[in-house]
Amino acid sequence: MKQLLAVSILFGVISCTSETVPTEPQIEDQLLNGEWRVQASEKPFEGFQKGMKFSKDRQIFFLDSQFKTIPTSNKIIYEVDGDTLKIVDYKYDSKFLYQRGTQIFTIKELSDDTLKLEMIHPKPKNIIVLKNVK
Repeated sequence: MKQLLAVSILFGVISCTSETVPTEPQIEDQLLNGEWRVQASEKPFEGFQKGMKFSKDRQIFFLDSQFKTIPTSNKIIYEVDGDTLKIVDYKYDSKFLYQRGTQIFTIKELSDDTLKLEMIHPKPKNIIVLKNVK
């Protein structure tokens, strides 16, 4: 009986202190809710220099210094898989698509006003912090 009580208390403590990991739909909803401006990066970053906006059809639009969308002639799409964000820019030939046109990030922090990404590909690793301007 004491063991059952101890296990119940331990389970209760663990369940109360564990963090809730957002699901993919929750992550996508937060990404869609705003326009994300680059606040800081550890190293110089050439990708989306000013910011980006996610759309419901899984496209990304880059933002200029006045936070207006920059029109492109090619598709830039995103995919969320767990805590991984993958961005593919189709302006590159298919044999260079992964090497030059693909950026892969781990989502380190995501709230209504902050998005912190750790770049996995291409190398070198980089931390990019974005703020929601909407």
